[in-house]
Amino acid sequence: MRFFSLFLLLPALSACDLFRGPTSPLSETCYTTPQTAEAALPPGSVKAAYVPGRLLVSYRGGAVPRSGSQKGASERQTSPQATAPQIARSVRERYGLEVVSQLGGGTLSEIVRVPTGVSVTELAETLRRDPRVRYAEPDYYLYPLGVPEGTLPDDPYLGEQWHLLDFGAPAAWRLETGESSVVLAVLDSGVDLSHEDLVGRTLPGCDVYNGDNDPNPGPPSQLGANQRHGTHVAGIAVASGDNDKGVAGVAYTGVQLLPVKVFDDSGADSQRTATSVVIRAIRWAAGESVDGMNRNPYPADIINLSLGGKADTPDGTIQTLSDAVQEARDAGALVVAASGNAGSADAIYAPANAPGALAVGSVDADYARSYFSNYSATGRSVDLMAPGGMGDNRCGSIYSTISPAFEGATESAYDCERGTSMASPFAAGVAALIWSQNPELTDDEVEARLLSSTRYTPAMNRAEYGAGVICADRALGAATLCGE
Repeated sequence: MRFFSLFLLLPALSACDLFRGPTSPLSETCYTTPQTAEAALPPGSVKAAYVPGRLLVSYRGGAVPRSGSQKGASERQTSPQATAPQIARSVRERYGLEVVSQLGGGTLSEIVRVPTGVSVTELAETLRRDPRVRYAEPDYYLYPLGVPEGTLPDDPYLGEQWHLLDFGAPAAWRLETGESSVVLAVLDSGVDLSHEDLVGRTLPGCDVYNGDNDPNPGPPSQLGANQRHGTHVAGIAVASGDNDKGVAGVAYTGVQLLPVKVFDDSGADSQRTATSVVIRAIRWAAGESVDGMNRNPYPADIINLSLGGKADTPDGTIQTLSDAVQEARDAGALVVAASGNAGSADAIYAPANAPGALAVGSVDADYARSYFSNYSATGRSVDLMAPGGMGDNRCGSIYSTISPAFEGATESAYDCERGTSMASPFAAGVAALIWSQNPELTDDEVEARLLSSTRYTPAMNRAEYGAGVICADRALGAATLCGE
């Protein structure tokens, strides 16, 4: 899990190259005072790719060419070693930017409002050419990555959960079922804390989208198909087992769930969030300081991201999001992310395409790639595959917990969904079992164990399947491989 070492800063690291933001106070409530919905996200059209009128900007520190010089690059004078806040101030004044909030992290990064009438993408391109700016990019919208289905089976038994029975969970459970020393964060549409299969397993969470301390989904009157997404994802990973109720999660005892809501309350197919919201949520979940928030006293060992979007960049990455993922990894957390459901052979979605993320694609019960599961034939592709598609049960896909209010129930509800959103928490749950069994491992070592515990056949290829299909039993040290 988390181990820290002391080290000396080498003289080559100039203090001017480091930015130390304010330290957030440690508290079980993520907000001391409820905030407005992430600085009131501008509405934007349903088909918009990014939040209108906003940019995510990260600034450099140290010596930079003076702005305003009309000379060639080789003739530009260099200003003294300016601090990152000084540089940020000069850039904002030059381009008429207004700070919305800080993003936190090891560099000075901000959400800024662009002047009225100015093109977001054109200004981003201009800022990227400014030597004072590390990068500038739109605040891209991200979406839940589930493909919901509507049929609710009559009886919620373990026999309906082929994704557990056929992928090595029974043999894995003979070795480990989960320990409370492990914290697994689910950043999603909210988790129904009253669900009978999740009660007693949750830590104090956070609603980063609305800026309050309640990570439950929106009110029942607004519940839509996507609103149950987070509860379904959480159940796949950690639903309580051996309790004569409902279903079992991969890590069905002990492991503590940290619920973090990052989506709006609509629950509709158009439900979405902004990159900046997810960045703040990742940093908060990892125990880092975040502007305007108290510091999370229960840093996550594993952060599950069953969400994503496609950025209009050459490689499809969102740099600010990749930075947040890497900072979580640096803090000791394993970041597990869904590859996306567009059936694309050209790219996986952000944040799964971040270098520091463990990118998970979906397979069906026969271990074949699900038709919807994204991969890249030439670039950054999936790291491994997990069950998230179609299987042999009454509803034909992944059976898990959903919000009771969604079905008009008061205590429990269960249903099927499919998508890479369902594959990702399976992998996250297996990681939680590994860490429960081997608490001395680092995040890199847990990731290595996952990647070396897969089923890979001649019918597979690295682009579509990465290291192969994860088998929970082999990951825990069993002799069997997905039960065989």
